[in-house]
Order: sequence, then structure tokens, then C-alpha cells
Amino acid sequence: MTKRHKSGVTLIEILIDIAIVGLLAAIILSSINSAKVKTRNSQRNSDTKQLLNAFSLGLANSPIPSTGGSWACVSSSCYGGWSPFVANSTVDSYISPYITKPTDPANSSRGYGGYLYNSSYGATGYDGTVFPTGAYIIWLLETNPTPTSCGAGSIFAIQSNYVQCFLKVN
Repeated sequence: MTKRHKSGVTLIEILIDIAIVGLLAAIILSSINSAKVKTRNSQRNSDTKQLLNAFSLGLANSPIPSTGGSWACVSSSCYGGWSPFVANSTVDSYISPYITKPTDPANSSRGYGGYLYNSSYGATGYDGTVFPTGAYIIWLLETNPTPTSCGAGSIFAIQSNYVQCFLKVN
């Protein structure tokens, strides 16, 4: 008598293969999401450097625009919880010859965003850093992964879903 070997795969083998494919897909999707966050944060830091340059170029021609100590949205780019901050036409006119309108790459996980400007603000950051009174730009970075730098600016506050960055204009 000869023994016949059955060819094929078992249900267990199929389930293991499906689990491995699912695990690999989860790892790839996580990496893609992390890359998207890094790209959006990089864009925000780049926009802020351009804003700093625009304010610096404007200073050569006229004094820095005043917001009367209030926060103003730069170029109507604010959304979510920052949408009550309206654009200041004087500020927008001041930077418009030197920069195109910055647009914060929206992400709902932070709840709000954009770029805010205040001509007369001073505060102390989360780590005790003293930010002397002056003109500042603030913006938010996403926290997945948590950024360790705000580009040209300084980290002002760290929350569970964002890092708030400060940049002194003058």
C-alpha cells in the first residue's frame, strides 16, 4: 500500500498569513501617518520663517504694525478654536509685499490652528523660559510624533494634542 499525501493549506496556516498581512499593513499605515504629520509640521515651521522674514523686511520701511495688545489672525488662516481671532488688515498689508498668504495645513486633531500675531505680548513658557514683551507669532504643531523643535521659534506650551510655538518678531 502506498500512502497518499494531501496537498493544500490548513485553516490555521491561512489565519496566520492573514494576521501577518494585517500586522504589516498596520505598521505601514502608521509610518505613512507619521510622515504626513512631519510634513505638515515642517510646512508650518517654514511658513513661520517666511513670516519672520516678511516682518523683518517690513521693518526696513516702517515700524511694526500694532494690534493694540490683542491677537490677530495672520491672513485669515485661523480655524476651529482660533476662528474668533480675525485678520488685521494693517498686519496683512504690512507683510503682503514680501510673502504669499500662509495657510496652516488643517488637521482636526488639534481642534484649532493658523498663525496668530500680537504686537505687544510677554509671558513665561512651560519650562520657565521668559518671553519678554514684544511682537510675537504663535502657531501649533501636531504631536504624533511630538516635535522637539519649533524651527526658528521656541516651544511655549506642550499639550496632549499639540505643541504651541512662539517666535519673537522684534
